[in-house]
Formats: sequence, structure tokens, C-alpha cells
Amino acid sequence: MAENRLLERLGGEKDSMSTSIKPSKRSATSWDVEFKPKVADLKEYLIRLTGMSKAGNRDIFMLCLGVGFKMQRTRPRPPKNSDAVILKYYTDADRALMRSVALSHTKDHLVMLDEDKVFDIAEEYAAGGLEVLATEMSNQEDFVEYLTKLFYVNLKSIATN
Repeated sequence: MAENRLLERLGGEKDSMSTSIKPSKRSATSWDVEFKPKVADLKEYLIRLTGMSKAGNRDIFMLCLGVGFKMQRTRPRPPKNSDAVILKYYTDADRALMRSVALSHTKDHLVMLDEDKVFDIAEEYAAGGLEVLATEMSNQEDFVEYLTKLFYVNLKSIATN
């Protein structure tokens, strides 16, 4: 499992994973209260842009996390309402991305061993990304075109670096 490999890289013991990684006490992540009403609109835009049959809260949360992190935009951690994504629906890749964001944010590798701290930081960046996207929905004449360009520029940057 990903946690075992993480512990090995950090010098922890594979067998002591349950005592080394502090599991989260929460059941889900939360939306920023001010911009939560825009989540439904974002789902519709994401469906139109990607051709997905549906977009879930996890898709939108991870999109917002990526936008917030890319633009270095955070907002205060939202109250714990457990209204965004139930933790069991995050994939190993999602969790790895959240740990990477937390590591970059804190510059402290030990943050990856505390799930609540990782989720707190992820929520702050997702809230920042949600604010950016909600603002752009209001300001852009063609928000789908804006998203397309945003994705293209980021993919081009990844491919050329």
C-alpha cells in the first residue's frame, strides 16, 4: 500500500504503520461555506468540458485543490461540516497528491504522517481554488474556454518541464 512505501522512504517501519501515521478523526472534507453554492455550477462546466457523464464532489474538490495550489491561493480552513467528500472515496492517488501539497506547503516531511493536518491543508487550497473558479465563472465571458486554457497551459508546462 502507498502508506507502507511512504513510511519506508521516511525511515519508518512498515509494520508500525498504524502507530506511525496518525489517522484522521474526521469522516469527510468540507466546502468553503461562502463559495459552496458554486460547486453545482462547476460540476456542470466540468461535464461540458470533459464529456464526463457526471462530475462528483471528489472531482470538484480535487480540481479546486489543484487550482488553489497552482495559484498559491488559500482561504481559512472551512468549518468541519463533512459536506464535500467522504474520506473513503479519495483514491490513493488523491491522498498522495494531498500529501505532496501539504509537504510543499509546510516544508516538513512529518506532515505526511498526520492525516488531519494533510486534510486541513488540502481544504485550505481547495477553498482557495473554489474562490478563484467561482470568481472566474462570474468574470469570464466563456468560462469553459477559460478552463480549457487553464488545463492546456498546465499540461503544456508539465510536458515541457
